[in-house]
Amino acid sequence: MTSELSNALNPYIARSRPRNVYPSPLTAVHTPQLQHQITPSYVPHRSELEHAIIAPQSSSGTLDEILRVLNANKEEAEKEKQRRMAWEKEQEEKYASKQSELERQLLDMKEEIGMLKSSMTSAPTAPASIPDIHFPAPVTHPNLRIPVTTPAPLTPVSQHAYPPQPAFVEGSSSNLYEPQTPSATHPSSLLTPQISHMSSAGTSTYNTPSPVVMHAPSPMNAIPPAGPSTSRKRSAPPSQSSNDDSEDDSGLDDSGALPRKRLNGHDKRCLTIQHAIRAHFLRIMKIQSDRDLPASHPEGVPLSDDMPIRYIWEKTTKQSPHNAAMKSRFLSDIKAKHKRLYKYVPEKDFSAKTLENAYDQAYTTLRQKYKAQKDHNLAENIRIKEEQKALKSRRNFRKKTKLSSRTDARTRIDLFSHPTFDGAFQPECMSSEESCDESPEPTTPSGPNASVQVLRIRGLPWRSSRLLRLYMHLDEDEKVDRSLKAKRIQTRTKERCLGPPKDGFHLPPKGIATWMVSQRWVRETRDAHPDLGELLKDLMVEPPGFDWQQFDLLGMDSEEEQENEQEEIPRSEISYSLAHALAPM
Repeated sequence: MTSELSNALNPYIARSRPRNVYPSPLTAVHTPQLQHQITPSYVPHRSELEHAIIAPQSSSGTLDEILRVLNANKEEAEKEKQRRMAWEKEQEEKYASKQSELERQLLDMKEEIGMLKSSMTSAPTAPASIPDIHFPAPVTHPNLRIPVTTPAPLTPVSQHAYPPQPAFVEGSSSNLYEPQTPSATHPSSLLTPQISHMSSAGTSTYNTPSPVVMHAPSPMNAIPPAGPSTSRKRSAPPSQSSNDDSEDDSGLDDSGALPRKRLNGHDKRCLTIQHAIRAHFLRIMKIQSDRDLPASHPEGVPLSDDMPIRYIWEKTTKQSPHNAAMKSRFLSDIKAKHKRLYKYVPEKDFSAKTLENAYDQAYTTLRQKYKAQKDHNLAENIRIKEEQKALKSRRNFRKKTKLSSRTDARTRIDLFSHPTFDGAFQPECMSSEESCDESPEPTTPSGPNASVQVLRIRGLPWRSSRLLRLYMHLDEDEKVDRSLKAKRIQTRTKERCLGPPKDGFHLPPKGIATWMVSQRWVRETRDAHPDLGELLKDLMVEPPGFDWQQFDLLGMDSEEEQENEQEEIPRSEISYSLAHALAPM
């Protein structure tokens, strides 16, 4: 007998096997055919133990289920992606609409501010401290006669010989210092009859041997008062500074955008690549100042990376392998740390070419300073050169400031808009303003104004009387425009006085017109320079379309100046100090 376990494991064990029937050779005559009986199919007995064992299922159904789930997830992810893209597009459209609305509101606000400014400047209210400036209406007086007498003939109008007069004639202060040479006092505010009303009745005379008759247009048309034409904004001149670092921060960058400006004198931020290179030299050499540079490093002695950089000051970067290695170390260090240390310097300045140029320039300067530390004579020569460079920079700055204010005044006067006046607005045409401490004989005032710094105005001898009158008109207009604006309460630190003309031979700049050159200066200079006429022909430009016969605001032509006449060219009281240039904040 078989057990239930054997039956469960092998259900065919209890089934009998059918035996094959082989025919017997003895009964070959007749073999009756056996009838096959159909046996019923065997149904195995399923026991409880067999049901406990689970048969392995087919894998085809599981694979289909996995594919179905993956397809469903893929469809859901695609739907979520489409929904996300639609939402992002909607948000971008909303942001663009909000941005356009904000720009429109800003534009409207700017237009409203511009309208308010124009309305305020169109009807200004003059303060109580405005000086008395009377503009007559010479409509019924086209011809003005000013009869004067003089005891002796004088020299004509020119800058070669200035008449003795009080020292201060271009300052806003009314306190005049004593003249340098004792002589008769001359009026300081007389010009052509258009502005003769600005002088007092007691000083309205000319030192000429005969009456002078001039035809002048109305001064109201020549110098219009502050009105709608003054709505054009006038840029304030930049502040003057003797600090060397301020020169590195001036000018425009390569993209045309204005560079960063220092907040005040205590602002020590590195704003330029040159300043950053100099500061990094001190940082990587671990010194406080470049006035005491470390000693030269011996050639061939290795220097570890954790030690401060040292140079062989007697050699350049190409002459010394040690200096070349220090340069590579310097550039690698500043490239790795510039975003943290010099974040105000533009990123484009840290390119390889710009860094190398700035490095070479700074290293050359340090080499010169090291040589100056070892040689006192060389140090004195360098100090003198630096002082001369700073002196030239200060004088050029004063010329540019004066040119800027006169250019702005020209935009308010339509009579001077013709191209024939363009050549007069060049820095080379401006007079020099030299400080009292820059000359061997300083002009220091005495008395209560002893602390005021004096600037001597030294004009150019080649300028004609017409050109001087043009500048005087512009300075007077600038003075009137400035008096209508609020001023900061600040003490003047500089005053102007009239000094002698510039020494030496000075040619006019290229682009001037014939009327700007004094014919008397040409006659006197031609003896020492016979080729002066040819030089002036190359410099002069004559714009067509201007008739001096119909324009007598600037007086007679320089060719008509007579040796026995002298017409005083008044100097304006315009001030170029920072106190009057800044608008109230």
